[in-house]
Amino acid sequence: MGVPVEISSQGFRDREYPLEKPPGTVRVLMLGDSTTLGWGQRLEESTPKVLEARLNAAARGGRRYE
Repeated sequence: MGVPVEISSQGFRDREYPLEKPPGTVRVLMLGDSTTLGWGQRLEESTPKVLEARLNAAARGGRRYE
């Protein structure tokens, strides 16, 4: 059984994001192939989501990363 992959209306393998980012938020875009997409992995295990979690764990001063 494979891992389901859902694509947002913006074309990303992620949740829906509002076009306007919240104050104090830094948005990072990763471009790549199926490895970057995390093909065969749950979304939380994909490279972009692992990076997001690590950046947010180290963030200071109310800064958030998406």
